[in-house]
Amino acid sequence: MSGGTRASNQGVNISVVTDGEEPGIERDAKPSTSWPLGPVVALAIVAANVVFWATFQRAFHPFELEWMEGGVLQHLNRVIEGLPLYPAPSIDFVPYPYPPFYYYLALPFTKLTGASLFTLRLVSQLATLASCLAIFAIVRHESRRWDLGVVCAGLFVATYRVSGAYMDVGRIDSVFVALVLAGIYFLRTRDDVLGLVVAGGFAFLATLTKQTGLAIFGPMMLWCLYRDASSFSTSKAALDSGFRFRRTLLFSGTTLGLTVASAAVLSSGEGNHFFFYVLGAQSGHEIRWSFLPYFLWNDLIWALPFAVGTVGVWVWRSKDRLSVLFYLAFFVGIAAAWIVPRAKVGGAMNNLIPLHACLVVLLGAALSDLLRSEAHRAWVPRAAAVGLAMQILWLAFDPRIALPRPGDVERGVRFVKQLANAKGEVLIPAHGYLAGLAGKRVYAHQMPVDDLSRSGLPGAASVRDEFARAIADRRFGLIVDSTSRFLEHYPNDHVLAEHYRKVGPVFEKEGQLTPRSGWQVAPGAVWVPRDE
Repeated sequence: MSGGTRASNQGVNISVVTDGEEPGIERDAKPSTSWPLGPVVALAIVAANVVFWATFQRAFHPFELEWMEGGVLQHLNRVIEGLPLYPAPSIDFVPYPYPPFYYYLALPFTKLTGASLFTLRLVSQLATLASCLAIFAIVRHESRRWDLGVVCAGLFVATYRVSGAYMDVGRIDSVFVALVLAGIYFLRTRDDVLGLVVAGGFAFLATLTKQTGLAIFGPMMLWCLYRDASSFSTSKAALDSGFRFRRTLLFSGTTLGLTVASAAVLSSGEGNHFFFYVLGAQSGHEIRWSFLPYFLWNDLIWALPFAVGTVGVWVWRSKDRLSVLFYLAFFVGIAAAWIVPRAKVGGAMNNLIPLHACLVVLLGAALSDLLRSEAHRAWVPRAAAVGLAMQILWLAFDPRIALPRPGDVERGVRFVKQLANAKGEVLIPAHGYLAGLAGKRVYAHQMPVDDLSRSGLPGAASVRDEFARAIADRRFGLIVDSTSRFLEHYPNDHVLAEHYRKVGPVFEKEGQLTPRSGWQVAPGAVWVPRDE
């Protein structure tokens, strides 16, 4: 830690000034022992364990917890088989509009547990634990207290329900959040060459998992530039080394350099359409700006009222402007990565996980600073402890609502057997993994096909025509549309009904085998070829 110690005029109080603070802002070398956090720690641990109990139960469910999981498994299988992830779009495969790091991260786990939904969920749950560790480490750095770090980590897990129950789902979201938090931790706590390069490395991996990583770390790069250019950054070590703009060059340079290099590699080769999917596939989604007030209220204020209020007071009252600017830059990036995908048609609550993680981190930083500056007020630590406890209780929920419905496993097993006994190939655009479980060929997933159709990009029409020809030629012995009735309108409003007839729903009652997270779509109507 750079900076030095200062003795007070009485020669009894010693405080430390960190390199990340303005001169004149003193931080206690020892944490206050008057903060009654013991019961809150216990409450946070209980809240987190309730969630972990539910996620453990969900991990072994053999069918989708969220409707995109099966498509992620299709991507993982392509990596295992050495097939390209970004080929020209076709009826066989259209990729999700994300960079590929998550799929390659999951690859080693397939050696232990095979290519399965369980493997994908295992990666996500380990990533959630990594996020908890990163939150603990950041808050511990700010407060010099392990107990506040534990409370904030537990509070993050407790947001499981209000962020849509996505933390344990076999998708990119939890890995993305863990990488973002790791980058923030190193950028906040390390000022040396290795630390800044590692921070840039995590920022790059986050961007290679989900392209909105650049939206998050863009403001952090600007903060680095401001920090380097300000008079506060001219520590003796920096001036002696002549490396005044080390944060900008090392962090931003590493992040951007690796991102550009990886994009060049991923987009190289004949028939590679990486940029086509990652940058353009969702361009046809309308952004519903009129929903912004609802999102601000529901996703922020209603979900984490104590955190929002405390952070607001901290931004208003804090004298540690550099710390405030650091975390405000973090929040601005997170807000950009949250509000635009959330406001798009089809946007889901998975975008709330990084938002809530950011708010919890800001809450830890805010409480650390406010309790130092208000240490002379005996009621402040007690009020903070009560507020934290109330916030955790506010997020409490019955974990059984996140569990698969009774009988879903049996119904799913029977349906897979029916698919296996069907003559010829089957088409299940929203749940193609079920065809794979039945030993059938898996075709393109409904979500990216629909995105491509909305985008109007080159290739959208050819995929539409390919689906129309396959249906008109009665290529499939069985078609199972989703409950969203996607194939009744895609590729057009008449081709399915002309060449296939509906024989009834897959399940007797609505809601059976419906995912427990995200969009509530399930196997719907069964269609068989019409007689010639």
